[in-house]
Amino acid sequence: MRVNWRMVLLATAGAGLVGCAVVSINREPVTTAQLKSGSAIVMVSTTNLDDAGCIASATDLVLQDAYTHKLIKKLSVNYWAFKSDFSDHFGHVYAIALPPGLYAFRIGAANPYASYGEGHVGLGFRVKAGELKYVGDFWLHGCGSVRTGFRDNWQAVHDAYGKVYPALDLSGVTVDVVKADP
Repeated sequence: MRVNWRMVLLATAGAGLVGCAVVSINREPVTTAQLKSGSAIVMVSTTNLDDAGCIASATDLVLQDAYTHKLIKKLSVNYWAFKSDFSDHFGHVYAIALPPGLYAFRIGAANPYASYGEGHVGLGFRVKAGELKYVGDFWLHGCGSVRTGFRDNWQAVHDAYGKVYPALDLSGVTVDVVKADP
């Protein structure tokens, strides 16, 4: 039997791209009205400090329940296929409606064949009913081996939030950058 190497190469390349095909920016509409129903809205921005995004080592910021570690949402940080929300750097803004409670972030790999482990980035936060809270800008430097942190970047990301989430009244935002002991 003769092996068709071209077909083997195409099948292998296709299988490798399957992980890329299931990654999404995963932003749902969020409105100020959700605060009246007892929800909280948490806002987090992301910044890739490198000039370009990653492909094989694309990174997610994973939001999870701090007690049960149940996955809430994966937020893309540096996946090059998504258009940046900013003109001066690569990054995104996210707003997520949540029930009141304690939450934490950890780093995750967008590529299902890569792993950053299950460690938290050491930061958690608490939200209360009716609260609209910006918990900071998650910055990342590197691709594969990364350095990360959180910072207050509200003034720089405010306009991007207005464009991405036009139904969100930003006048009531409190800024409380995540820390080790929420």
